[in-house]
Amino acid sequence: MKMLPPPSAGQAVADHTEDDSPGFYIQRIHLLMEREKWYLNPDFSREDFARLLGTNRSYLSQVINDTEEGGFRMFINKYRVNAAKSIIWEIAKKKSEIPLTKIWELTGFNSNQSFYRVFKSLTNLTPKEYLEQVNREIFENKSNPAY
Repeated sequence: MKMLPPPSAGQAVADHTEDDSPGFYIQRIHLLMEREKWYLNPDFSREDFARLLGTNRSYLSQVINDTEEGGFRMFINKYRVNAAKSIIWEIAKKKSEIPLTKIWELTGFNSNQSFYRVFKSLTNLTPKEYLEQVNREIFENKSNPAY
């Protein structure tokens, strides 16, 4: 698994613009998260994120708390769970042998227990239940000639 290096002090990626509103800022945060995939690094912190964005930790927290439910940790975990769901879809489509217990390592979680707890809290399903649901969906779509 490729680990992302921790950001260094000189790696700020914030583009300096006149618009520093929370709405604009959160759009930039999402864009950078999707492009850079910092959430895959289990050691990625609020301080790292603020430094990379060229702001301070307090403002970053305020923007995320005001626009995203659950604060910084949940914000990061939502990206991780979405990455896990994508991996589960790939496992199902390819009938892969990747064990579900390895997904936490690929998606930036610090432990399997944390992965399962957060996954269940965000999807109301365990990863295994989600895989079973995906398998049913794939089977139903293959059985339906309209697809």
